[in-house]
Amino acid sequence: MRRNRIVWVALTMFSVMAIAGVAFGAARGATRSGLPRAHQAVHPAASVTGTCKAAKVSFTTNDVTSISTASTSYVAIPGMSVSFNTTGTSCAVATFSAYAFAQGAGQLEYVTATLDGRGSSPTESQFTAEDGTLATAHSVQFVWTGVGPGAHTVVVYFKSLTGNSVFVHRPSLVVDHK
Repeated sequence: MRRNRIVWVALTMFSVMAIAGVAFGAARGATRSGLPRAHQAVHPAASVTGTCKAAKVSFTTNDVTSISTASTSYVAIPGMSVSFNTTGTSCAVATFSAYAFAQGAGQLEYVTATLDGRGSSPTESQFTAEDGTLATAHSVQFVWTGVGPGAHTVVVYFKSLTGNSVFVHRPSLVVDHK
């Protein structure tokens, strides 16, 4: 049983890395970070480091395409919520992956996640920017430390920087926890 779990986690991580490494279209010629200077000043760099024992995996995935928002405030991505129970205090690591699309110069799509309404580290991630004509695969991880015993829910959100439509296709959310 434990060996099967280790194999499953390894295959999951390999799949996420493979999806992130494959372009679903033409290469994006981005040569800069894409983060606006004002955003960098508001969110100073911070690192969270540590170790934890994550023995269980909970997940959701689907084949839905063209999930979009034009909101400049975060909105929940439909279907990207995972509930789970923990037996002791540890951490939770959520991996969100999807094909994403934010077409045109200056277009940025951000994602963030919460655990029981609490923000994560990193607080948000620029998921895609200035795409050409096709969506590309992306992945990001969010971490929470000090997750106590009991029932918990992770929710993933997205927004558009400029108010133009941004998209995710075939999203997946995998949460490693105790």
